Amino acid sequence: MKLIRRSGLWLAASPLAAMLVGCSSATLSSVWPPDSGMPKSGGTPTNAVRALPEWLHTPDERSFHRTLAPGSAGKGIYVSSFDGTEVEGFSMAGRGPRCTVSTGNGAYVNGIAVDPKGSLIVPLGGPESIAVYRGPNMCGPEGGSFSDPYGQPSDAASMNAITGTIAVANIVGQGSSAGNIAICSLKAGCTKELTNPNVVGYAGGVAMAGNGDCWLTSDRFGSYYIYPPAMTYWKGCTGSGEAVTGYQNKGYGSISIDSHGYLVL
Repeated sequence: MKLIRRSGLWLAASPLAAMLVGCSSATLSSVWPPDSGMPKSGGTPTNAVRALPEWLHTPDERSFHRTLAPGSAGKGIYVSSFDGTEVEGFSMAGRGPRCTVSTGNGAYVNGIAVDPKGSLIVPLGGPESIAVYRGPNMCGPEGGSFSDPYGQPSDAASMNAITGTIAVANIVGQGSSAGNIAICSLKAGCTKELTNPNVVGYAGGVAMAGNGDCWLTSDRFGSYYIYPPAMTYWKGCTGSGEAVTGYQNKGYGSISIDSHGYLVL
């Protein structure tokens, strides 16, 4: 995740890719396998995650974010380029772009995500807004968009982006304050901000479980070499939240939840 200053504000921008199941994009690192003994995302947040081996971490900030679209209508991979203004859809065979979604000049596409219905969610750092493109077919028509009054969006997650709740991670809040989660929908826009003392810097990735729980990664404004990144959990995506113990990853990148309910980092 990278910040770009525009008109006195810091804007987030990063190169991303998203494989079209699940709720949200996820840094291409590893998954807790079902037989690993790790608790599922819908359970207690205590010791919910653990550090990955060093060789599994993404080599730089240009991390990839992937999720599989349900059914055969739109399986493939979405990719956005660094400081990009468009999202390209590739078939699973990977033979060139299959389709393109243009988000506009200066959009700065961030942590793209795909919901279980196959709809594409695109946080835009430039205009500080979120656009949703209707699935299950790749690069479907725009289903709507809304502005984000709570900060600069870096990632998003939803179980049904067209009709349901969308959790938006804001890398920084208003006035360059600490990051947060905005609770939004296409119909109502963003109506609630989730904060917690555990989030004292940039917010990176957000994930939403099938039972409605929310998870957020963060770090101390880029000082993770001194202070480790953190993860915070909100039951039902509401309330004051609580810190997740056992989170030892060296970066605060994006997260997701797989079809078995396990966190993907």
